[in-house]
Amino acid sequence: MVADGETGRNAQNMEKHLRRKHQFEVLCFQMATLCQDFESSSLFFDLMNNCKLENAKLFIQSNLKKFKTTTVTVPKELRIKSEEQSIPKQLGRKGEEKSVPEQLGIKSEEHSALKELRLKREEQLVPNELEIKSEEQSVTLEEKVNDQDQNIVNSGPRDFKADSKSKKIEPHQTEERVPSSSGMPNVEHPEEERSMGAVAKNQNKKKDKKPATEGDASIAIIDKNEATETMKQFFRANVKDEDCRSFLKSRGEVMPIGMVDKLVLFLFDVSSVYQESFQLIKFAVKNLKKIVKNDGSQLSPSYIYETDSFLQMKAIHKYVIQYKEFCKLLLMNPKNCNSEILVSLIAKIVKQCQGDMAKIALFLQWLGKTHQKKGGKSVDQIKGIVQMLQRMSGSDDWNNASKGGDWESTIAEKIITGAENTFNKDLLKCGSCDQTFEDVINSLLHTGTHKEEPVDVICTKCDDKIETVILREKKDTLVFQATLNLHLLSKAHIHNVLNEEKLPLRSTVCDACNKSFSFPSEITQHMSTTDHEANIQAVQEYLEFCLFRQLDPVNHQEFPHFIFFLRCIHSLSVNLQLPIRQTMDAVSNIHSNFNNLLNVNESSDVRDEVIRKLSCGEPAIFFCFTCNQS
Repeated sequence: MVADGETGRNAQNMEKHLRRKHQFEVLCFQMATLCQDFESSSLFFDLMNNCKLENAKLFIQSNLKKFKTTTVTVPKELRIKSEEQSIPKQLGRKGEEKSVPEQLGIKSEEHSALKELRLKREEQLVPNELEIKSEEQSVTLEEKVNDQDQNIVNSGPRDFKADSKSKKIEPHQTEERVPSSSGMPNVEHPEEERSMGAVAKNQNKKKDKKPATEGDASIAIIDKNEATETMKQFFRANVKDEDCRSFLKSRGEVMPIGMVDKLVLFLFDVSSVYQESFQLIKFAVKNLKKIVKNDGSQLSPSYIYETDSFLQMKAIHKYVIQYKEFCKLLLMNPKNCNSEILVSLIAKIVKQCQGDMAKIALFLQWLGKTHQKKGGKSVDQIKGIVQMLQRMSGSDDWNNASKGGDWESTIAEKIITGAENTFNKDLLKCGSCDQTFEDVINSLLHTGTHKEEPVDVICTKCDDKIETVILREKKDTLVFQATLNLHLLSKAHIHNVLNEEKLPLRSTVCDACNKSFSFPSEITQHMSTTDHEANIQAVQEYLEFCLFRQLDPVNHQEFPHFIFFLRCIHSLSVNLQLPIRQTMDAVSNIHSNFNNLLNVNESSDVRDEVIRKLSCGEPAIFFCFTCNQS
């Protein structure tokens, strides 16, 4: 009995000695049982590099593989407890208790060798060296914490839900447990936990704050002072809101349900990446204990990560950031963007969505809430956007392309008309860097990257400079957008696209309306008039007809086709609510032979008589350009 008691005391002393003096080696061996390729991992490489004890490194490296081949399976719930905590005993098959070495899978002869080597090394160490070793272990563990924290962020709010009270926003804030990842056990030790905060604080001072992207391997670390200032901005913006006042009175412990969406949308709005938004929300609700609904019922703090507003913003955040970057390049206010610019930017984002119409719908819903109304309507209901969505929605071609990946060609068919594809697409070029652009908005976005450097925009079909563009303020963007759009619908450009012999350019003239301008501001004013918009639609319809019939819009002299399109002019005028004469004038400003064909075999102008005859008949509803039937 004395021998048994002495053996028990020796085993307890050995366990105590291992936990106090050799935690680093035991941790490495334990990790080796849980990760098949631990010795070839970057973590193992970093542990060995940071370990200053050569004897420990030599022992680990020489015995790790041998230990893995002889060890038994370690239970997942096995943990190394601190000295102050009780050590749970693991039972064998017959109910006998196992010692710590046996629980770790270390055989008795290996344990004896381990003990002998540790005792020899312990005699050579001084207390200062042991303290350095503990600090080095903390550095290594903190690096692992940073890696594992990213997994929590990427896994979304449901992972955060399990430990919402103990997670930290900044390294120097509250202490937290090391989260388990990939089956790794949690390691808890008071000395390590005290040193981890200080080490992380020093490391973060050395790191430069880099912008991250969604899916980036590094966590977007937010500064506590900046986060506090952001929250002050939120409460200043909602100073009269009763829900926000109630939240402040509770010292951040109770949040009314009405405040949730406001807070989420605001923090996503001021963030540059999703991780930053997530960290700001964690900071804002760090003291939150409950969310109170209007009927008095309560929800858990994690509910904020399950709301529609949070999930929607998480899904579309990259589109929101992209939209804001576009507005910045064009010197536009993201919440009050010019309507024509806005339609062009949304079309560009739609082209990049790869057929994910659900996210585009959510993005437009967000835009409708945050953007100022235009003409009394939310911007997702303005004419250009509605027309674009109507072309796309309910289309079997679009749905099939979204599934099959052929969405680029489908967009070209649904968003871009045939005339735009022929006379506008991929024709503009930067004179500074020779880069070609798909359309006007892309050329302006590129010009914005040149800052205040003047850029010559060249038309590749006209072989000439359209305009020297320089963006200093919002009105510059509007003027140059109008100038480039006028060029793409000018008579000279339409001719030059289809003919080798080129016509000279006139940058201060609207051919469709036959108006010239003396000042840039006059161009933008004219482009927004109702008459100009109607004339442009008539010209675009004429171009579509010519493309179907393979006619030169400027120079053709095909009388039968000309007569057929006169009937189209009648219907166009009714649809656009224009006089027939105005529609005829818009087309004749582009078609050089219009009046000659109209008065063929006549000694005088018969325009009035043609208009009278067209007006007497009923306008056709459907036209087939391919076979000239209506």
